[in-house]
Amino acid sequence: MARILQGTVISARMNKTIIVQVVRKFTHPRYRKVLVRHKKYKVHCEDAEVKPGDVVLIKETLPISKEKHFIVIREKEGLVDEVKKAPEKKIEKKKVRKTAKKVTNENA
Repeated sequence: MARILQGTVISARMNKTIIVQVVRKFTHPRYRKVLVRHKKYKVHCEDAEVKPGDVVLIKETLPISKEKHFIVIREKEGLVDEVKKAPEKKIEKKKVRKTAKKVTNENA
């Protein structure tokens, strides 16, 4: 199954190639802190209609060149609004099992 990612165009200076930055948020499994990771992908784009700052969807494909493994599926101006309106996932806290031992004073 091919991965489909959403990212922001950083550079569109090369011929038929753009650089897209994908931001990924996840919760650390132990510390429950939300971490943000960025990754840049070189993406094949036939038409040069995209410009830096545009939000695009990219799809994984067979290697086009040494570093290009993605193609642009679609470019949508309203995609940014859809992402902002999407509800964030709530982080579920792990329930910690507390065992309380009853202390009895038998010597008293």
